[in-house]
Amino acid sequence: MEYMTTKEAAQKWAMTTRRVQELCKQELIIDVVRMGKAWMIPTHAKKPVDHRRKKSHIIQRNELPLLRECPFLIMSDLYNQEGSNHLIEMYKNENEISLFLKAQFAYFRGDYEEAYSLTQYFLSYELTFYLHLGVGMLLALCANCRGDVLLWDEAKKYMMKAPCQNQNERYQLAFWIAAIDSTIDDRTHFPEWFQQGNFDLLPKDSYPFAQFFYIKYLFLVSQETSINAKDNHQHFDLSMKMISAICEPLISQLKLQGAILPEIYLRILCAMAYYNNGNEKMAILHIDKAILLAFPDKLLSPFAETRHAFGYLMDDCIAKVDKKLLSKVKTLSKIALDGWVFMHNMKLGRTKTNDLTIREREVSRLATYGYTNAEIAKQLHISLHTVKQALRHAMEKTNCKKRLDLIKYI
Repeated sequence: MEYMTTKEAAQKWAMTTRRVQELCKQELIIDVVRMGKAWMIPTHAKKPVDHRRKKSHIIQRNELPLLRECPFLIMSDLYNQEGSNHLIEMYKNENEISLFLKAQFAYFRGDYEEAYSLTQYFLSYELTFYLHLGVGMLLALCANCRGDVLLWDEAKKYMMKAPCQNQNERYQLAFWIAAIDSTIDDRTHFPEWFQQGNFDLLPKDSYPFAQFFYIKYLFLVSQETSINAKDNHQHFDLSMKMISAICEPLISQLKLQGAILPEIYLRILCAMAYYNNGNEKMAILHIDKAILLAFPDKLLSPFAETRHAFGYLMDDCIAKVDKKLLSKVKTLSKIALDGWVFMHNMKLGRTKTNDLTIREREVSRLATYGYTNAEIAKQLHISLHTVKQALRHAMEKTNCKKRLDLIKYI
């Protein structure tokens, strides 16, 4: 019998190596053999079917009440104070609401498999518009972390079947699908009205969630345009100053509204803009405030998803508060980055890598924006020797001949 490695199976089945290893451990692959620390998979083995995704029948249920016109309840002002259990308990007699809240909190705590499992319940029902969208979006986010291309495609197809009742809901559907695409850095599908900062076609309950995606969109635009700009260093600096200036009043608005989770995400994006501009003091201020909002309910995903963009700065901020949670964030960050890189490359045809260290990644990023070695050393508070060493290692790992070519891999 001929065998293949988990890496070869992952390429064949369009999923991450980590996911294949999990399937082996769960004995879901027929005739798999354990040899030392490695798994050997028969070449004729078929990709395991996830039976939890199958729907045997559809139960008619047209009215599952949602209390906000927003796909994610906890990305609205419904979640306006610490205590996720309190919110879930409040709606314990509304089983569907309670279950959907549990699924959302599970995801944002980093319990991705739990979030996926809880979401399966809703696939057997016909749902209202926003709940249908929310279920599809949560499945797509789980797929992103798992590096599961099949689940990603299924989630988007599911979203497209949302029961739109009018033209306005069709506009919203297009927006939320584009929002999910932006999580793998594809900004091309955002409607023109949203690109211009116009939220009029969205319900007010969705504004906090949409504001996060708008700043995300601005980040993607600034990164792309800065790379191609003649004076890309200056262009990037100016773009980051602009984004932080836009974030600040939005954060104040979210604080008044009491929308905790959007405020956490916006503070992290604002911190990212300050960090990219060399203003560590303001970056730390926003990271610290995001931590104070997130850690009482153990909302670790926002930090796991963005940790790689801050060098060691976010780690230092978290370590001051809770070293055990830092360890959990690091573990989740590795899972999230592995899944994201795989999904990004598969869906967009790119060559991003997760083989670079944090130092190599941040030095390479600044180098691609036209920073000199001396400027990189100054901004990151490291020696010129460390900068040169990090660049050399990054270029060796990616087989790049020019430092500007690193943009393809980071």
